Amino acid sequence: MPRQHLTGTAMQATVVMTFMASLLLAACHRGPILPLASTDTALRDPTQDHVKMASFFVREAMRSRELAQEQANRTVVYERIFGPDSDWVSGARLLNLFYENLAREQEQQAHWHLERAGQRADSGQDASK
Repeated sequence: MPRQHLTGTAMQATVVMTFMASLLLAACHRGPILPLASTDTALRDPTQDHVKMASFFVREAMRSRELAQEQANRTVVYERIFGPDSDWVSGARLLNLFYENLAREQEQQAHWHLERAGQRADSGQDASK
């Protein structure tokens, strides 16, 4: 009797291990969550890629300018509360400069991508489309 019980336990362990292995294989065998980009370069339009990138950088530059303005407003408030020599004021000024510089860099990236797309940034064409 103990021998049959040992065989039954071994059988259960084998079934559990097989089930776990099949789950593992199924999980590993699934395809990517997002579809892969097309590898056929004839179907891709690099101009559209550059226009999309320019649009992205324009939006990011606008957001950076908003953040810079928020820091400028905080600088004024902090000067009233803590005085002009406060660390709060100097920190807000530094963040303001950082966001302004970041916005300029993002605008430069947008211009670069528009040039690669064959569009001039100063021609009045809107890169945010």
